[in-house]
Amino acid sequence: MVNKLALYTVNPSLKHISAIKRILCYLAGTKDYGITYMDFTMHPNIFYRYANAAFGGDSEDCKSTAGYVFITGNRVITWRSKKQTIIALSTMEAEYVALSEASQEICWLRSLHYELGFKQKLPTLL
Repeated sequence: MVNKLALYTVNPSLKHISAIKRILCYLAGTKDYGITYMDFTMHPNIFYRYANAAFGGDSEDCKSTAGYVFITGNRVITWRSKKQTIIALSTMEAEYVALSEASQEICWLRSLHYELGFKQKLPTLL
């Protein structure tokens, strides 16, 4: 809902201001909440990655939303959720673009890992 409201920041109506107030009340009531990960053993030198896309064929601009998250040592180290810049013609194409974006991120993470002095090759598990 927040991303939909962001489209109207230049000229919001009373309906949009009311929705913003509801969101702020929700955030105030949930400020002590957080994300808890299941306690399972993750190797500290392996990046676990997850990527997904929501096909946007029914949205106003027909653009899909894609995201990914990278976890290592039971901690999120990077994540992203964003509308894709292209209009995917199918769910498969939207997923392929999401995986492509996640692959670019893992290439950068691997080079950063190497620059920081971890000389071993860092494996990646999907």
